[in-house]
Amino acid sequence: MNFMSTLRMLSVIYIVSLFGTSIAYAENDQLIVVPFSQQNTQLPHPAHEGAPITLKAIIRNAQCSSYEIRWDINRNGNFNDDAAFTASREGTTRTVRDIGRGFVVPNVDRDKPFNINVRARSNCGHGDKFGTYKLFVYDFTPSSDPRNWTSEQLEILTAMAIQESLWHTHRNMGGFSGKDSAGIQAHANYSESSAMGMWLFVINNHLPAYPPNSLAANEPSPEGWLDENARRWNVDPYAESAMRLLNYNVAAVDYHGLVNGEEESTCGYRGNNQVSCNRVAGTTDRTGISQRSSNVYRTGMQTGALATILPALFGTRVKVGRAAGQQWNWLVQQAVDYVGYQQIDGGCAKGGWIYSARNGSYGCWDMDLSTTQWAYIGLESAEVAGAPYGVFVNNRHKYRIADNLISNQRSDGGGAYRTAESGSNLMITGGSLLAARWLGTQNMNSNSNSDPFPAQSGRSYKELRRSHDRYYEYIRGWFTRRKLTGSHGWQDGMWQHGDYLCGNRNAVYNAGRCGNTYSLYSHQKAYRTGSPELSRLGNYDWYRMFSIYFIRAMGRYARNNDPRWNYGSNGQINEGYCERTAPSCRYGNGHMNSIMGGLVLTPAVFNPKPVAQGSVST
Repeated sequence: MNFMSTLRMLSVIYIVSLFGTSIAYAENDQLIVVPFSQQNTQLPHPAHEGAPITLKAIIRNAQCSSYEIRWDINRNGNFNDDAAFTASREGTTRTVRDIGRGFVVPNVDRDKPFNINVRARSNCGHGDKFGTYKLFVYDFTPSSDPRNWTSEQLEILTAMAIQESLWHTHRNMGGFSGKDSAGIQAHANYSESSAMGMWLFVINNHLPAYPPNSLAANEPSPEGWLDENARRWNVDPYAESAMRLLNYNVAAVDYHGLVNGEEESTCGYRGNNQVSCNRVAGTTDRTGISQRSSNVYRTGMQTGALATILPALFGTRVKVGRAAGQQWNWLVQQAVDYVGYQQIDGGCAKGGWIYSARNGSYGCWDMDLSTTQWAYIGLESAEVAGAPYGVFVNNRHKYRIADNLISNQRSDGGGAYRTAESGSNLMITGGSLLAARWLGTQNMNSNSNSDPFPAQSGRSYKELRRSHDRYYEYIRGWFTRRKLTGSHGWQDGMWQHGDYLCGNRNAVYNAGRCGNTYSLYSHQKAYRTGSPELSRLGNYDWYRMFSIYFIRAMGRYARNNDPRWNYGSNGQINEGYCERTAPSCRYGNGHMNSIMGGLVLTPAVFNPKPVAQGSVST
């Protein structure tokens, strides 16, 4: 029986409606175990026998400053013969954000449910609270050589690693403010990656929620939304984490004036004719919005992340910052318009970006691919996630990229860090392939001299298709080869010596950190962009290779007799491939890398693994 089939077997029919079952006001010392699925909390976390995992839970509305925590890992019903540790309350929010522990999964005689109970005893004499961590153990131990892992085993190992990445992101947050207010905030350990951390929670179906008692009964919202918000809050600690990270960025929005034409309503082509769409109400005000920073690197990252919250918050109002009172899809469209406004209008750098907004024509040194790829990622992600809610990227901003794809490509097929440079850079060429596939150049007629985007670009179908194929072949040719220094002196390549196994064929976990996380993130986003998605890169099963690398690069530690042994390293990815300057070495090492790794592991950025449909369990 495969992974998803087993989840379906274990699903239960919802006896009550999804809406209307929530506790509007949480109890004191409310113990909440992290669910595998926010949508169906009966689904268990998958694990294999012998796996080092963390058991995950929090205490909200903690009435005491500390608690004795015991997990009944021997499952004999007696907590007192299990190791204890003390967990303390975070002062601002009165929440114990981490009562988890490491756990080595035992052997089983068959695939089976394996629930583990936890007891939190107040050190102030307020009594005990209990919870159950739902686990399902698969009866296999992975081969020490990951090349022997079956597809089914890899799927389970990947799901486990994502859970560790989520928990690492949650428990390393800081800067908490607000408790029972809709303006609750916190940031990631490396604050620059706060948007990506929120993105990680949301695409793994842990949607954000407000504290229920912070919202008025007449809150403008879709029917049933208040109850669903309360349900999410009360069943999933990550709903709070995602909301805090979201508010952290949105609380610091800034308004920017736009020039004529930046808010045009074009949204594609039908033949040679441009198509127009209705803009979100109020977004033709010649204004754009940035979140916390107007640097293009950040505006692209934050815009792509922001758009993913629309399924949870569409129809409600922003609660924090200068945009408070506005609709969420309004905010996303304004962010999209500002990233587009930052694009270079003409000259050698046409269709590209550099660190800050450029209005007019600029030269070849002003096109920065490392920054530009984040504009690509942000706009493409916002288009995909925002389309059902009226958000779009207009033709002016999208199709001028076609010129940039040609002008920034070097003779070997790779993209240059700066268009004025002669060399190419494999690490960030993933961004070029992403943009090419977003524009659909992989499907263009290689014999046509016609122009697919006549109002924005003078490039033909033939030129753009050839450019795509050259980017693809360049990446395929270097995929498993050592490439150290790309243009501009930055570290290049995927893995330090071209080997995704890091020279270690004899370890399931903690096997080495030889990958360039920044490069791997950029490339996976490219392979998942456009249709059809690239399931393989030539002969390489890239998702299998990337997943195996991050599963084994991630810190995974557990001892059953020592609950917090090496606990802080669980889920963490420290960059080890740092021979030259590299973003994932210099910025947020151990934190941004861990979030990026979790995003790569997530099966598809905007189509995450389906939650099993309810059915009668056997």
